[in-house]
Amino acid sequence: VDNGARIINLSLSGDTFIAAEKTAIEYASSRGVLVITAAGNDQRDIDAAPTYPACHDVPNIVSVGAGTQSDAVAWFSNWGLGNVDLFAPGEGILCLDPYGGVGLGQGTSFATPFVAGAAGLRIARLGSWSPVEQTAIDLRQWLIAGADPAAGFDGKCLSGGRLDAAGTPATGILPVYRFWSAPLGAHFYTMRPAERDLVTATWPETWAYEGIAFYAYAR
Repeated sequence: VDNGARIINLSLSGDTFIAAEKTAIEYASSRGVLVITAAGNDQRDIDAAPTYPACHDVPNIVSVGAGTQSDAVAWFSNWGLGNVDLFAPGEGILCLDPYGGVGLGQGTSFATPFVAGAAGLRIARLGSWSPVEQTAIDLRQWLIAGADPAAGFDGKCLSGGRLDAAGTPATGILPVYRFWSAPLGAHFYTMRPAERDLVTATWPETWAYEGIAFYAYAR
């Protein structure tokens, strides 16, 4: 984080809650860094039986399950309506093996980098990136909003769908950021990340940032 990371990919999972791990992710959150985590390969509902770091209650985490080519939950993948955000390809992934050859891999650890890569493309497109927590939260919301709905993922994750880097709001579609002012009793909207960051930093007592309200076509 201190070396300038904007996205961290954590292709790992375990049953043990580690306080230091959560503290590190919270620090990343405070620096505006998105953390993409694997949901795990235990064939279970992690809302009922948590796995970590996917189930840490930190707002910059995106938890990823593994899907099949037919948009179903892979037989090994964990799921959870509250603790898995979306699915990504995680079965039959072409990769290098430890012996210098090529093979097919599977696992939520393979699915997670697809989401991290899509997030990286988003940052590259936006150009600027300000080190405030809301930027990581916005990027998380963008990934979830753009997931391609599929019946096989319904009830298995928050988005009910699979990562769709092409369909996720990107080309010609921009987020509209919303603020609320209790003293004024009014909302304020902007499509400009720089303006969002300026308001957040300059008038935090007057304007409370609420996140992405919706997406709009840029003309």
